[in-house]
Amino acid sequence: MGRASAARDVRRLLEAGLRIPYAGPEGIGRTEQALWEVERLAARLSRRHGRLRFLGMLAVTVQRGVGELARLTGRSPEDIAAEHTGFCPDRGLREWMAEVMSAPAGAAWSPPPADAPIDPAMALVHLHVTVCLALCCATDR
Repeated sequence: MGRASAARDVRRLLEAGLRIPYAGPEGIGRTEQALWEVERLAARLSRRHGRLRFLGMLAVTVQRGVGELARLTGRSPEDIAAEHTGFCPDRGLREWMAEVMSAPAGAAWSPPPADAPIDPAMALVHLHVTVCLALCCATDR
């Protein structure tokens, strides 16, 4: 699989993630179904493109969003990471997500913990959604 194909799949996954909050009037069941579909897509695309390579491409997108949010709000990437990783009860995964978010776009980061309770790609999709929502709020001010 080439880089263009991987980039297309990253966009596809992140766009699917952005649809989760808007699953519609069907309620919780529909949102839960959308979440499972995105999680299955994340796992499939991670296998297709190589887990760390795919995570790296997702991470760059999240890092760019964090950088833009930091620029707009005057907050540090570390503060933003602390706010956006609080959903995760697993300390190792939370610290890994904070490391990824605090690094400049494209910077190296440690591999995710092997025993993470959720797929690291799914964790990055979640961070992308929350950062996008925060960017929308920041630009509305």
